[in-house]
Amino acid sequence: MTKRYQHVLYATDLNDKSNSAAEEAQSLAELFNAKFSLLHVVRPIATTYGYIGDYELERQLMKEAKTQMVKLGDQLGVGEENLHLVEGYPKEDIIEFSDEIGADLIVLNGHRHHFLGTLGSVANAVANKSNCDVLVLASEKN
Repeated sequence: MTKRYQHVLYATDLNDKSNSAAEEAQSLAELFNAKFSLLHVVRPIATTYGYIGDYELERQLMKEAKTQMVKLGDQLGVGEENLHLVEGYPKEDIIEFSDEIGADLIVLNGHRHHFLGTLGSVANAVANKSNCDVLVLASEKN
């Protein structure tokens, strides 16, 4: 028997190349007649890079991420209630957020980081530690 997903979460890095992956994730959700949500995790600069100073830069990054998420949501016809921004660490917070909203499928856009063609660290961590199914889409070729 084929599994029927109820809630598909697409975790985006807001890279221009991820738009087609978002469309694929949305098509998959439509195929299952599932709820579709978008998530972007904004990494905190202060703790990630040891930055000490004005936190206005972090507020600006969140504002820019929100603008990009709304634009992506508009392109896909996804309402703001299904657009989610979280400040934190993608490896942990994608999993935590998917648990919070009851997603049963996480979709990620794959990245290959070196000549061996292995998954990027975020996709690898989410795929190995998630409590639900994870689909990693092939990255676009340059």
